[in-house]
Amino acid sequence: MLPDKWTNNFDPTKWDYYIASFNGHPLQSALWGEARKSIDRIESQYFCHFSNDDTPDFMARVETRSIKGVGSVAWIPKGPVVSSSTPCLINEFKEILKKNKYKLLITDEYSLSTETSSENIETIFIDLAKNSDTLFSNLDKQWRYGVRRAQKEGVKLSRDQSENKVAEFFKLCQKISESKSFELPGSLELINHLLSHSFDEKVKFELVSAEFENNIISGAVIAKSGKHLHYFWGASDRNFPKLRGGEAVQWEIIETGAKDNFERYDLEGIDRINNPGVFAFKKKMGGDIVNLVGKQYIPLNTIGTILKIAGRIFNRI
Repeated sequence: MLPDKWTNNFDPTKWDYYIASFNGHPLQSALWGEARKSIDRIESQYFCHFSNDDTPDFMARVETRSIKGVGSVAWIPKGPVVSSSTPCLINEFKEILKKNKYKLLITDEYSLSTETSSENIETIFIDLAKNSDTLFSNLDKQWRYGVRRAQKEGVKLSRDQSENKVAEFFKLCQKISESKSFELPGSLELINHLLSHSFDEKVKFELVSAEFENNIISGAVIAKSGKHLHYFWGASDRNFPKLRGGEAVQWEIIETGAKDNFERYDLEGIDRINNPGVFAFKKKMGGDIVNLVGKQYIPLNTIGTILKIAGRIFNRI
């Protein structure tokens, strides 16, 4: 039984309504959680605390990571989502997790860091409150040329969410992952599910693509949550570099986002050392580099402390 004003039985539609009201990260949404459950069989628990006026002020979509012979870890991707992060609520939440037999809590709060830490994550925010002319002038000179070149060559921008278009885009993603030898996060089934479902209109996913002669030459899957946009998956066909499809897609996202009164476009992470090419690509879009809090490992008992130490040694939990 949960303490007063706490629940872990929340309707997905209401959950995403409140996530959007906080501009919470899409990974904390019921849309993402239920997609992972449907496609990848990953269960979520939705913990929420209500303020005195019966509106949420602490929300955490928790995924359980079981370690054989050890116990369970509570993983909160890009969360929790809070309106007032008081020690009382954090401590109450830790006690709830203890009673649910969790050994370790891993948070990944989606907020700016006030301190420098090895757990910090760098990303780029583009301020969409600026007018279109300013946003365009903030693009790198080569990017502005690329956008104009794509228009001149007859590249068409599309928001077609049909399964055949999504499959064509996903093939581009697979080619990139194979050529760069990295594991492609997500699957075609997951992307299709996210694009075709929504519990609340303010939390949804969308495919934006650049097409030439009816073929996708570049595309990006973005997520909308409240007044924020988030870049999730992207790929370009290397057979058409001169058509500048990548620049055209990103400018379409930025320009339309600004016109639709979104406030921020989060490019979702940069890695200057291990992925300098993607860093250079994103940096040319004219945003600001910021530091996010990143992962925090909070032991809930002695076993949790051991797991935390082991995780830091092996860089994996």
